Amino acid sequence: ESEGSSVQGEVDADAEWFEDDLMSANAAADDESLKREAAEIVAEQLRIENEIRAL
Repeated sequence: ESEGSSVQGEVDADAEWFEDDLMSANAAADDESLKREAAEIVAEQLRIENEIRAL
C-alpha cells in the first residue's frame, strides 16, 4: 500500500515538473513568436512609410 502511494507521489512530482518545463517552453516559444510578429509589424510600418514618401 505505502509503496503504491510512494510511486504515485513520484509520478505526480514528475508530472508537475514536466508541466512546469512545458509551460517554460511554451512561454519561450510565445516570446519568440511575439518578437517575430513585432519585427514583421515594424517592417510593414517602414514599408508603408517608404511608399508614402515615394508618392
